[in-house]
This record gives sequence, C-alpha cells and structure tokens, in this order.
Amino acid sequence: VSLLTGSKVIQMAVAWKIAPGEGAEDWDVCQDLGCIGLGWMELKNYQRFKSEKLALRALKKEYARDPKGNRQGAARAIWYFCHEIEPADIVVASDGLSSVVGIGVVTSDYLPPRSSKNPIPKDSSMWGRHARLVNWVVKDRIDLHEVVFARDAVHRLSPERCEQIKQAYLKHYPKLRATLDEVFDGIYAADTANTSATKKLFA
Repeated sequence: VSLLTGSKVIQMAVAWKIAPGEGAEDWDVCQDLGCIGLGWMELKNYQRFKSEKLALRALKKEYARDPKGNRQGAARAIWYFCHEIEPADIVVASDGLSSVVGIGVVTSDYLPPRSSKNPIPKDSSMWGRHARLVNWVVKDRIDLHEVVFARDAVHRLSPERCEQIKQAYLKHYPKLRATLDEVFDGIYAADTANTSATKKLFA
C-alpha cells in the first residue's frame, strides 16, 4: 500500500507541470485546500469541450481581446487538465520557468467551479477555480537556476526532467528521499496520442 495514495501503488504514471497562478500566486491556497486550480473562468465547465479544437474556439470567443488567453497553449492546458490528467498522476507545481514550489499526487477527477466537491470558495480571488484535488507530499520550494518548464500552464514532464527535479530537491532536502523515490518511481514518457490507455496501476 502506498503511503502517498493510501490504497494503490503507482506503477506507471504521468508527471505534469501545473502553474498555481502567475508567479505561483495561488500556491498557499492550493496547499491549504489540497487542490490545484486552473483559470479561464469565463469557461464555466471544461467538460463540455469534446476536443482541444472546441476549447480553442470557446477561448477565442470569450477572450477575443486577450491574445494571451485565446491561444493554442491555453486550449491544450484546458484539455490536459480536464481530460488527460488522471488520479494517481503527479503534479509538479511551478513558479515561473525554473522553480518548483511543491509536488503532489492527484486524487480526483476534474471538478468544475460549481461542483459540490470543488474546495475552492465561489468568492475566492484565485485566478484558477477549475480544480483537481491533490495530496501535496512535498511543500518545499526549490530553484533550479535554469529554464526547465515550458510557458504553458499545464504540460507533461519527461522522466529525465523529473529526475532533474528530484536530484535538485535531494541536494537541499535529503530527508525527502523516500518520498521522492515513491513519487517519481514509474514515471514514463506518455504517449501523446493516447495517455490514459497506457497507464497501469495495481492494488
């Protein structure tokens, strides 16, 4: 039994970089509520988008005057957050392009802002209130001193990138070895055409 998930051991999982707001401005709230959030709040429920193309179409309509809010990268982030990320996947919470503020394990499916299971208050000032529940097992910050993340709010991390992050943490926080070993054990390069079909978990 995994000390991270409580009931399952992660054999194969995908690691995702997700930014908890610009400059990690929502990180404290994400820690407190046990979740990670994504924005574009004019879009009420990501589940209605049956393709990345449809998400992009909606973004262009709702954010017509905001060129940063209606690009392909935003649509891809929405698609990943709602449809590709799965419970037991790993979240690396980023601050900018070269820092990590925390690492956790996803424990829920996508939760739209109005879901009764979404822990983020409706009157929250958070940029992102579309949510996934996360068990944050590492809450210490690490600065990698080089560009390691793409600008997209959500993107996959390679096993090599995960190993780089792990080693950076161990250099400063050696007591985290057991936790980091378990978190990153089994991370693999996801098939971008069919992420969910290639994941395997065992009890």
